[in-house]
Amino acid sequence: MNAIELARMGNEVYLFTNIKDDAQIYVGTSSVRLRRYGQWNCHAGEPWDALCSWMIPEPLKIAQSCQFKFFNQQCADLDLCEPGWEEYVDIFAPLSNSHAKHMANMTSFPKDKWRVLNNGVYLDKFKSGDKVPGKMIWASSHDRGLHWLLEVFPKIKCKVPSANLHIFYNFDGLRRFIDSDGEPGSELAEISRRARYTLEAIRRLDGKGVFVHESVSRERMRSEMASAEVLAYPLDPVRFTETFGVTVLEACASGVVPILCRADAFGELWGPVSACVSPPYKDHKEEFVDKVIQILSDKDMRSRMSRQCVEYAGKFSWAEIAKRLDLTLKSRGAEGLPKVEW
Repeated sequence: MNAIELARMGNEVYLFTNIKDDAQIYVGTSSVRLRRYGQWNCHAGEPWDALCSWMIPEPLKIAQSCQFKFFNQQCADLDLCEPGWEEYVDIFAPLSNSHAKHMANMTSFPKDKWRVLNNGVYLDKFKSGDKVPGKMIWASSHDRGLHWLLEVFPKIKCKVPSANLHIFYNFDGLRRFIDSDGEPGSELAEISRRARYTLEAIRRLDGKGVFVHESVSRERMRSEMASAEVLAYPLDPVRFTETFGVTVLEACASGVVPILCRADAFGELWGPVSACVSPPYKDHKEEFVDKVIQILSDKDMRSRMSRQCVEYAGKFSWAEIAKRLDLTLKSRGAEGLPKVEW
């Protein structure tokens, strides 16, 4: 999306990705030139002004000394980075201040060269539609709190008979954790317990207001978000995981009211327009249930919050995000993206 928007602004953009043959994405009178990722090293010496790398920084090593090198990390840690990457990166960009603070002790990269690059949303694609009364959505990995939501759903259904929970997730990957207990007290052991609970709860709640849709297209998700009233997300990962929360952003753009736990980056980013409980979620379960019931039951409150969510999502449009990135690349980090608020 950033590549497309940078091209839309008139920049000449090359995107190295996993494709079989060279191609182009046409954006008005410009285009994004797609190249095979394996060819990256063959392009040393190209007269690019800036090189950007997502997830891993190693491709930036081919840059010339005069070229600006920008590294965006989406993961919650730096485990994918080879030692010494700090020597060939000019600007390092996590997704939020919370994300940056979490990684602060993982690297010696100078703190004044960190910038925040949020993810974004296309507001013309994710937008509010006719809402289905009581429709709740889960659209994230199971290990981030789905077991908690399934635990309390019967209480919600009892108070709000129209409540229905629609789960969008491919559970094929979850089943491999069932027999992987891991060492007692380990993260793997906890994920295994959650996996067993989640699958059993889904089985028991089948036909009782819980619907599992597994993997669906982006077009289908837009339609599902447009008709939903609430995104119920009691975030409780086994470690720092949610560096941003695209699901929450797309829900906001769709006029879906998020009801969250403030863990990880959620408090910083989505607290202003969400109904939230403090982490850890297990200490605030009843408060979470009360918030879900209240928002599903109070149409005026829900409508007001829905409008606020849509307005707030406008700050994260891909066009605006890319403008700040464009200015950062052209000013070599002097302008554009905000510095991390340590």
